[in-house]
Amino acid sequence: MLAAQVIVNLVFALAGLGIVLAVGAAAFGESAPQSPGGFVLAVALSIAAVFAIGLAVSALARTAGGAHAIGAALLLPLMFFAGLWLPRQDMTAWLADVSEYTPLGAAGQVTGTC
Repeated sequence: MLAAQVIVNLVFALAGLGIVLAVGAAAFGESAPQSPGGFVLAVALSIAAVFAIGLAVSALARTAGGAHAIGAALLLPLMFFAGLWLPRQDMTAWLADVSEYTPLGAAGQVTGTC
């Protein structure tokens, strides 16, 4: 059951990534990644890291409500350090350093340079 859940979520993540890339190119004139291999590797490692966090939460939480609370408590800081609310270039030096060690912060940094 858990493997099926991972496969379904992976398909949706990849479909969402495809939509983001297509809309970025069509609507905003973004170019394709300069290093497709590096981009694919960065995306694969980012997805693996986020899925690992989710699987660890689901394995450790005793109830579905507990898993939801833990997941929400982890998701908000991860999105903050990815630069969702405060761009990484506007973060203080120590926040930017912490951001480099979070999965989504590192993914945003690497995929922005590919």
